[in-house]
Amino acid sequence: MAWWKDQEGSAFSRPPYTAKDILQYYMLQEKPIEGQVLFHLLEPLAGTSFMEKAIRELRIHLAGRRRLQTETNVYPYDLYQCFAGDNYPDQVEQVKDFSRVNAATIAIHSLSTHAIGLDRISTLHWLKDPSEMLLMQGRWDEVYHDEERTQKAFSHHAGQWQFYTEGSYLYTIAESKIQYEDDAGIMQQRTIVPDGFHTTTFFIDWRRKPFPALSGQQQEFVRGYRILSISPHFSFDAARRK
Repeated sequence: MAWWKDQEGSAFSRPPYTAKDILQYYMLQEKPIEGQVLFHLLEPLAGTSFMEKAIRELRIHLAGRRRLQTETNVYPYDLYQCFAGDNYPDQVEQVKDFSRVNAATIAIHSLSTHAIGLDRISTLHWLKDPSEMLLMQGRWDEVYHDEERTQKAFSHHAGQWQFYTEGSYLYTIAESKIQYEDDAGIMQQRTIVPDGFHTTTFFIDWRRKPFPALSGQQQEFVRGYRILSISPHFSFDAARRK
């Protein structure tokens, strides 16, 4: 139990922050993204393949909802998934040529404040401009109700898409997601758009915790990943920092 003092200096107790508090927060905060908010989130991508992709995926999403006669809202999860689609062999291909891997790695490093150890570099068919690059970073953590880690509360995913074009950083779209089993044993998921985004080192540093107000003993780093996507027409001279 934590002890605090009120304005008059009298001590009073306050229950500690719990994993259950976090669960309730995500349940309350997962809401549809309003039209004006969606506009602000995507406006920085105007004039790029990224924007074309987002519009195409959102149209498909909304058309599917209409066919099913369900709500036609866009949630944070839907927005984040706009850039994760088309992962088929004929549309995304891992770059194996060493000279191209090296050129793409140097190009993204020229635009970054930290060295980035990439897990994979792939080409995306829908990236039309030779300078366009899309960096996906993410990490998974397990969060427990107790410091002994015997009672799992939920899994947490922090992820972000970072967009680059014409030799410059363009924008970041981030998500914060939890997955948990409800009282009926059914897997549930809640996703929100966080207020900010993380630095590169957060995604691989197990010492950093996703919930600073919760005991570090209740949080266990599972894995981090960093994947760079480039255009099939990638050009080092077009993509590197100008």
